[in-house]
Amino acid sequence: MTDIALPTQEQARALTDRIKQGFAEVKRLEALRVLLPADITPKPERGLDERPVYFVQASNGLVKIGVSGSPENRLRTLQTMSPVPLRLLLVLQGGGAHREAELHEQFAEHRSHGEWFRPAPELLAFIKDHS
Repeated sequence: MTDIALPTQEQARALTDRIKQGFAEVKRLEALRVLLPADITPKPERGLDERPVYFVQASNGLVKIGVSGSPENRLRTLQTMSPVPLRLLLVLQGGGAHREAELHEQFAEHRSHGEWFRPAPELLAFIKDHS
């Protein structure tokens, strides 16, 4: 049977101090959440979601249909992650995630992956008609 070595009083105090520092860091990070950009703040409850639905097109032609409280901020965030230039084509006011889901369903046959769709004539006509 192996003996279990108990920590010394000094080691226990050091561990307690590290745990307290961890809690302080969590509180600091929670306080910073108020400073997050609108596109990564928590989503509103269903039924209260009036965020705009946006259409962003990549230079390779694919179109992203998404929802964000701030489509312009979302475009900047997406652009930092994208290897190709992006441009905001259309913003539909209101509707939120429910409207976004309807549009994903409407254009489902043109889905490339995730929220990205091939630039089918029907999708481009919808964008043009609502611009």
